Amino acid sequence: RGERVRRSHGTTLPLPLVVQVESARQRLQHAARVEAALRAEGWWTERVEHSLEFLVGPLLVRAKVDRIDRHAETGAWRIVDYKTSDTPVSPAEAHVRPLKKTEDPESLPAYSLFHDGAATRVWKDLQLPLYLHALQAAGVVDATAVCGYFNLPKAVGDTSLLLWEDYTPQLREAAWTCALGVADAVAQGVFWPPEESPKFDDFESLFHLGTAASVDWPIAAAPAGDSVR
Repeated sequence: RGERVRRSHGTTLPLPLVVQVESARQRLQHAARVEAALRAEGWWTERVEHSLEFLVGPLLVRAKVDRIDRHAETGAWRIVDYKTSDTPVSPAEAHVRPLKKTEDPESLPAYSLFHDGAATRVWKDLQLPLYLHALQAAGVVDATAVCGYFNLPKAVGDTSLLLWEDYTPQLREAAWTCALGVADAVAQGVFWPPEESPKFDDFESLFHLGTAASVDWPIAAAPAGDSVR
């Protein structure tokens, strides 16, 4: 709101802040229209910023779920995460990718791979599956709950709620297998293979051929406290 902006930043705003405020105004305006449509369908927000604490293997995980909705008539549950990326993203595309033709499956952790009946897939994010697992385990939502993104993209006309409609029991099992594998690796201090597309990494320029090709694997895999020569 303009009043709140003035209280925080004064009456004379620099141009970049004017642009940001206007962008936020437009995004929220379109979000309100989507929200009104969801309410008309019978969906109501039960919880926001819901804190979670749960075990994944040996690791204690803490998280905060943006929003949990429930349908007034059917009692169905939805777990919603807000996304403000430049372009809308679907939950499936954000969490799973196909195995690249040039990619050797042996170079990836086995727990990150699964076969969907048509092709081998790779997990690249576990946010929504972990939210769903933890909330169901805690009895906050039931087994029929679905998850999705409330997208607030730069192109405000694309504002929408995108649900992970085809999140099957097989996907759920594969996601939990991956989560347990990641947790076990973290507990053992194994952080390999590396992510080859670092963002805002001050050391990126040192790895001209990519991280994996630039770092000697025994050095990278050495347990903490070991000396490698």
